[in-house]
Amino acid sequence: MQTFPKSSAPDRFVRQEGIVGPELHEALARSSVFLPGLGAIGSATLTALARTGIGRFVLIDDDEIGYENFSSQLFASEQTVHAGKVRTAKRFVQAIHPECSIETLPVTCDVDRLAEVIAAVDVVVLGMDTLSGGIACCRAARIASRPVVDFLYFPTVNVLSTLPGWSVPEERFGYPTRGLRPEECDAPAIAAESLLRVVAYGFCCNEGLLEAIGPRHRQALGSFLRMEAQIPSFAPMTMQVGAMMAGQAVSLIAHSKGLPHVPLAWPGFYIDHYRLRSAVPAHESLSEMPGHRATLEALTHLRDSVGGS
Repeated sequence: MQTFPKSSAPDRFVRQEGIVGPELHEALARSSVFLPGLGAIGSATLTALARTGIGRFVLIDDDEIGYENFSSQLFASEQTVHAGKVRTAKRFVQAIHPECSIETLPVTCDVDRLAEVIAAVDVVVLGMDTLSGGIACCRAARIASRPVVDFLYFPTVNVLSTLPGWSVPEERFGYPTRGLRPEECDAPAIAAESLLRVVAYGFCCNEGLLEAIGPRHRQALGSFLRMEAQIPSFAPMTMQVGAMMAGQAVSLIAHSKGLPHVPLAWPGFYIDHYRLRSAVPAHESLSEMPGHRATLEALTHLRDSVGGS
């Protein structure tokens, strides 16, 4: 059963009424968000959503904060290093909104279990970067008929949403994961081909960007596609993505409740940051995009060329 905080006084979030209106302002206190993944983008998203007065969060992350997280994760500091991300995030949110209900769950790829959890929230916001976890959550959200806010990390800042009834990302991008259990999707060959298709979608949304990047960045891209290093992270980018995802989540909550709202990136467009415009409807498939074959071929060449040339 969902539990929400009682009305608080003073109202910490009253100044947002001028943007979202009084009805949505009040509705956010009765809304709930499932946020699996509290890394760079997840922590930025949670911070932004907590400051809207969301009444309930369900969080998943079994990782601890390390020094490598200092460059981009909002909860990372000398005081929190080696602490669990979920525990640290919970303390941070409750310092902002003491009456907020925060539930935590162990990491799982059990689609049926996730569907039960997701059926009791308003929106899913994915902060994770694992293929198996993302696939499990999207499949579960489809069963539960709940919207999902996601991002494609590369190559530009973006938001990508999946509404109930839309095809899930593994279908839209043509991942070789269909028919597999989520835990089977992290096999290196499967993960590499799926990553290639995610990156291809991003470059197809940003016409001309692949040809414009220089030799050093092409080498880095080849290494990234070969999964040779940690996923890169840059605070200005991750914080921007987190804020955009939070805005999209608020927009979806308003839509689900039939409330008037400012359309914050509705209905979830891939943002072409290269040209500073909304580019492609988020439900368009990779196979429908102009130049997708040439882009896949070019990226495959970069991945398979050790020098990245």
